[in-house]
Parts: sequence; structure tokens; C-alpha cells
Amino acid sequence: MDRKTTLRIMVDGLMIVSVLLGMANRITENLIHESIGLFLFFLFLVHGILNWKWVGTIRRGKYNFRRMLNLMVNLLLFVTITILMGSSVMASRTLFAFLNIKSTLILRQVHTTAAYWFFLLMAVHMGVHWTGFSASLKKAFPVIAGFGLPAGLRLVLSISVLVWGTIAFSSREIFSRLFMIYAFDFWNADQAALAFFANYLAIIGAFAIISHTILKKI
Repeated sequence: MDRKTTLRIMVDGLMIVSVLLGMANRITENLIHESIGLFLFFLFLVHGILNWKWVGTIRRGKYNFRRMLNLMVNLLLFVTITILMGSSVMASRTLFAFLNIKSTLILRQVHTTAAYWFFLLMAVHMGVHWTGFSASLKKAFPVIAGFGLPAGLRLVLSISVLVWGTIAFSSREIFSRLFMIYAFDFWNADQAALAFFANYLAIIGAFAIISHTILKKI
């Protein structure tokens, strides 16, 4: 496998981990949270550079539903990461505190809302590109290609992730956070960090499965 494909897999994996850690701002210290956000922005830029050829195809060829969805999701990802990074700099209490920008309630709400939109759009993006991503994984790790799960078991696992992700989406009140109805994260002190990450990973899986399944059926 070529180095570029390996780098793509590493960057994509690190982005998922960074997003999950970034959502856990109630667990990490502020310095760690801001550092993770800065690292995520760097990974986003690297991801864009590695896939820059896609930009040249935007104005070529006909558009079907898949291409329209892919374009829309990518544009929204760009908008949300821009808002996310801009608001994080202005609301920074550590890395960019030297700018002496006064943080406001609306600024923090915008930052939180952008974070949740980016989180879900990333999951949809994964679903749209799952076929290519899984092919790259199998190429990078041949043991995965030789370990095929029965169709029935894959269906059970997919349904389990969908159910778990849906419950987590509801219990974490994600929908309200997308529209600034409830823009601050409430941290349950009785909730283990592992459960927090598992719930958010399940939400990513659920949205990826839904978008991938829709595209397969169309």
C-alpha cells in the first residue's frame, strides 16, 4: 500500500479520536481541550490537502444524489470547522488568551453548536465514503480482509449500533444542541468517561450507517 493511503487512514483515525476527545471538554482540562481543537483543525487541513483532487472535479460531470450529498456535506464541514476554529480562538482562555478577547454567552453557544454540527456531519461524511474507507482499511490490514463476518451477524451489529446511537442521541439531547436551544453540555458526575466515549462513538456509527444505507438503496 502506498504512503499516501496510509497517511489518509492515519489522519482519518486521528480525526475521529480528536473529535471524541474534543466533545469531552468536561473531562479534559481546558489546555488539553484547546490543544485538541487546534490539532483537529490541523488534521482537517491535512485531510483537505490529501483529497484536494476532489475540488477539481466539482465543476465536471453530472450530479446524482450521491454527488450532491457529498458536496453539501463537505461544504457544511468547511463552514462549521471555520466557525468552530474562529469561535474557539475568540473564546480561548489559554492558548489564545493573549489576544484579550472578551468571551460572551452567545460566542460560547455558537462554539458549542458548531461543534455538534461538525460532529454529526463528520459521521455522515464517513457513511458517504464508507465503501472506499473500508477498502483502504482492508488493503492496509490484510487480516481484516480475511476476517469476514456472516451477513446475519453484520446486520445484528448494525442494528445494535443504530439502537444504541439513537438512545444516546436522545439522552444526550443532541438535537437541541444543534439549534442553540440547549447549547451547554451538562456533565453527569456519575457517568464514567468510558460510557461517555462509547455513547458518542455509537452516535457516529449510527449516522454513518444511516447515510451509507440510504446511498446504497438509491
